[in-house]
Amino acid sequence: MEPAFLAMAIASGLHAVEEYLYPGGFLSWLHSVFPRTAPGSVGAIIFNGVFFCLVLSPLFSNAQRTPIFSLSIAGLLLANGALHVIGTLVTRRYSPGTVTSVFCYLPTSVYSLLTVAPKWHMGVPQVIGAISLGVLWQLLPLGVMARRSWR
Repeated sequence: MEPAFLAMAIASGLHAVEEYLYPGGFLSWLHSVFPRTAPGSVGAIIFNGVFFCLVLSPLFSNAQRTPIFSLSIAGLLLANGALHVIGTLVTRRYSPGTVTSVFCYLPTSVYSLLTVAPKWHMGVPQVIGAISLGVLWQLLPLGVMARRSWR
């Protein structure tokens, strides 16, 4: 097992604690910013369940056999963290999850990209593909929210 994937899983657990145990929580913040399109608690549970399955999958598989998929987790954490930071800056209100985004997601993602990619002999195109796939994972719930706004 790659330590980088364990670090990203731990970072994700800490991030979930910050998002959902912070008074009010991320869902309240999201509903205040996007009242018509933010998911309800069931939708959030489904998205987070899928998110954790993705994050944990390299721990329970031969991650090196699917390097782009496995390293896409780093891209997902980078994208999610960036959205928290951007959300906080744009709304000028703390978005629950921002602290762990800065202090956990960013360092573990960069660590993963800098250690796993060379160890697995991944070239620049593969790393870009992994990051892009991770960004796409993050865009899925945003796409659902955008679709709701078109109704």
